Amino acid sequence: MILTSLQHTIKTKVLTAYTKHLVRKSKKKQLRDKAHRTPHIGLLYTYNPAIPEQSEVITQAVNKLQAAQQPVHVLCYLSEKIIPSIPIPFDTFTPQQINLLGKASHQPLNAFVYTPFTHLYHLDTTSNTILDYIIAKSVAKHKIGHYQAARAPLFDIMFKDVSSAEVPTAASFSSMLDKMFHYIHMLKV
Repeated sequence: MILTSLQHTIKTKVLTAYTKHLVRKSKKKQLRDKAHRTPHIGLLYTYNPAIPEQSEVITQAVNKLQAAQQPVHVLCYLSEKIIPSIPIPFDTFTPQQINLLGKASHQPLNAFVYTPFTHLYHLDTTSNTILDYIIAKSVAKHKIGHYQAARAPLFDIMFKDVSSAEVPTAASFSSMLDKMFHYIHMLKV
């Protein structure tokens, strides 16, 4: 138990340092397409047991985007202590699938990180070391996430939801998704 806690602490500190390094040095290559392509969208979120309907809300958003002919790839993070109460229809990963140095042993996670998304949305309103690392390592053209001053270097566009201080509900999560997609569409990023 103590060894596992120590490993988790070391892993968190190493990934935090490596994330800062990736952001500072900008090792990611921006993909520049000369031809206009349909946006490829990536959605990254953490399973929240307080909102078991969250996956259903995301499924509805994915269906809307796919109806508009936009390819969407979703990745869900499951913390080690949480077991979903409902099946999650998306690729999932756990902290155990990323080693101390940030190497992923999970193919869907590797595929997600190296997919050249036009937009990568991080849907969580709180920070997570492992997800911050994935965002920093991603080759997405535009990274969009919730506003936190310390995480500003990670994202190209940040949003702040006024209702984020409330207890999250499926309706507020759905409203947040709709607003994000609406404003990004208006900006034509």
